[in-house]
Amino acid sequence: MINKDNLESYLYRSFSQYKCHIYKLSFINLFIINLFSIMALLLFILIVGFYSIFLKNKKQKFFKNKNAILANKLKEELIPYSISNKYRIIKSSSYGFIIDNDVLGLLKLSIRFFWFEPYFILKSIVKVSFYSYLYNKYIPDSIIVCHAEASFTSSIITAYLEKKDVLHINIMHGEKLFNIRDSFFRFSEFWVWNMHYVDLFKKLYAHKNQFKIEMPPLHEKMRKVIKSSKKKILTYYWSADNEKKELLYIFNGLNKLRKKGFKIIIRYHPSYKEHFFRYINSYCGNFIVENPESKNIYDSLLETNYALATYSTVLLEASMMGRIPVINDYGDNIIMLEKLDYILVKSKKYITFSKLLKDYGCN
Repeated sequence: MINKDNLESYLYRSFSQYKCHIYKLSFINLFIINLFSIMALLLFILIVGFYSIFLKNKKQKFFKNKNAILANKLKEELIPYSISNKYRIIKSSSYGFIIDNDVLGLLKLSIRFFWFEPYFILKSIVKVSFYSYLYNKYIPDSIIVCHAEASFTSSIITAYLEKKDVLHINIMHGEKLFNIRDSFFRFSEFWVWNMHYVDLFKKLYAHKNQFKIEMPPLHEKMRKVIKSSKKKILTYYWSADNEKKELLYIFNGLNKLRKKGFKIIIRYHPSYKEHFFRYINSYCGNFIVENPESKNIYDSLLETNYALATYSTVLLEASMMGRIPVINDYGDNIIMLEKLDYILVKSKKYITFSKLLKDYGCN
């Protein structure tokens, strides 16, 4: 069913991915969510359906070259040249929802096949209505997104856009592991960094003919860095390490390295800034805390020699720049990353944190 080129196949891809998203939800929680979704869906259709009558007539068409609408936040340096050279990429100046005839058609079909999953229908129609707004306002040749493979609505959105001869293009944004949330999806095009990710997503039953391989400009720039710093500088790229015992393991190790002459820098993930200063900063002691808002990742890696993290895009980027990726091997992290098909563990182009400590006599 999912490999056919008909509307039902797109719907079943979205539904299959949805089932992967909710498989850990209890029956009670799912019942409550579905009950709320029935009321929310009716309200959404009434309100958005009424306003759609007026919004559909406000179209804005760009005639110079092919144009693409960027539907979410994505840095220019992560957009492959093959896309930026082909399209005039426009960031939408406003957002809204429109229910047009094709949205109604998808709604009827979704109710027909999946009437027993109101939450699936609600979220799918809300997201498609959002893309309907972008289409009806700009009449683009394509709509570009990033990290949309994690959304179970991606395949049904692709079906809606392709019916209007608009490409739904997804761009790889960050590191990916073997995760069933990223399963079954289908885009018109999905641009990934290398063949490893094509193989990974195929194992998750993503449609096999959607993939394009090209490094983004940022990674091309990183690969041109030849000289590696010989100084003893280590940057810990913190993102989601929260367990107390694990944090003590990491920061005790960092303190030992500092006593051996290392310069230690802690760089927090910008998305978790508030959490970092509330819960993690107390572990940092006198270490330098790097602000990601004032220094980009390229310059950060340029100034360090060792990049420490548990699982992060920055480890692959460190390897590209001739830096040494150091994976936090607390507990069974390495075994888990092997099972999740992590590219660096698979390629063995890294050292573990415990080995680094051992190499510098920090036992």
